[in-house]
Amino acid sequence: MLNPKNTVMLNVKKSYLILLFCCISVSSIFTTQDSSSSDIKIRNIRIFGNKNITKEIVLNKLPYKKDTVFDESKSSDAISNLYATGHFNKISIESEKAPNDKIDLFIILEEKPLLDKFVFKGNKALKSKDLIEKFNLNKKETISEEDLQIISKGIKKRFTEEGYFFVKIKTHLEKSTKDPKKVSAHIDIEEGVQSHVMRIKIVGNKNFTDRQIRKQMLTSEYWILSKVFGSGRYIPDMVEYDKHRIEYFYKDNGYLMAKVNNVDVTFSKNKKEIYLTYNISEGDTYTIRKIEAPGDDVFLEEDLLPHITIEEGKHYSQTKMISSIDKLKDLWGDKGYINADISPQVIPDETENVIDITFYADKGNKVYVNRIDIT
Repeated sequence: MLNPKNTVMLNVKKSYLILLFCCISVSSIFTTQDSSSSDIKIRNIRIFGNKNITKEIVLNKLPYKKDTVFDESKSSDAISNLYATGHFNKISIESEKAPNDKIDLFIILEEKPLLDKFVFKGNKALKSKDLIEKFNLNKKETISEEDLQIISKGIKKRFTEEGYFFVKIKTHLEKSTKDPKKVSAHIDIEEGVQSHVMRIKIVGNKNFTDRQIRKQMLTSEYWILSKVFGSGRYIPDMVEYDKHRIEYFYKDNGYLMAKVNNVDVTFSKNKKEIYLTYNISEGDTYTIRKIEAPGDDVFLEEDLLPHITIEEGKHYSQTKMISSIDKLKDLWGDKGYINADISPQVIPDETENVIDITFYADKGNKVYVNRIDIT
């Protein structure tokens, strides 16, 4: 029989499992045994590659125990448990046939370097202390190049939130001068210039003024007190949210087909100024022609209609539509159908600019109170 240690080292070269980020896969190699057999027990569990993490810690993370039946399906749990410690770059689980219908398990590890400290360079707008607290860097015990890249992306996003859209970040690991077993994580930052939203232009609005539309937006122009009020910041997610708020405002006033087609973003030559242009397609106002709410064995249509706040003969309103849905849900909930789903079907007639709305209800199953505890 081959020496188990030699066999393990040979297997490492041939089929070594690599874990990058959260992509985890398990490779268990069984020489001649059927791993699904219920009588296969574990004779020994041997750990290789651990230097800073004790054997006991590794064993505590494993769903395997010596002299118990081996369950191959638990290998993914073993990998996940070990990887969750944050101490390992590579993890492999392999096996070798042992006498008396048993197997020896080999846990082969490659540890991440121990972390000494983070070294920031070039950052002025955001203090190193704030970045360390923001990303919980003071709690990290180990570090890898992959970890450092993830941290770098987070820091870059944080700078863009402050208007530094052209920030450049370089990272590398260096052996610590104090402890050769540890490394220092170096983050070199070139901030670039800070950009502000200097002008917001509204295009396509005919029935509402720029001022009325600006009131719906979270993004605003830079001015002398922007540092106090936080205005003048360009945040892509906020601009996207502005689009939905503007569309909601239009639909709340009867413009059912209103849409913000796109937002043009332009930087000045010196990259310090940002100009935003919101392109709006208003469409026409729509009047409600007919409202229906089919009943069933619980409610008749005449029971449902009085709870609908949107009205026939008046302009469509998004707010009243949402209010009608909520009131109908509450109505069904009072009857025990707390999971009722209300689906309004809106059918527009573009030739006459009118719409028909039908509120369909899927009441689901009735829910009963099992017990009430008062403490």
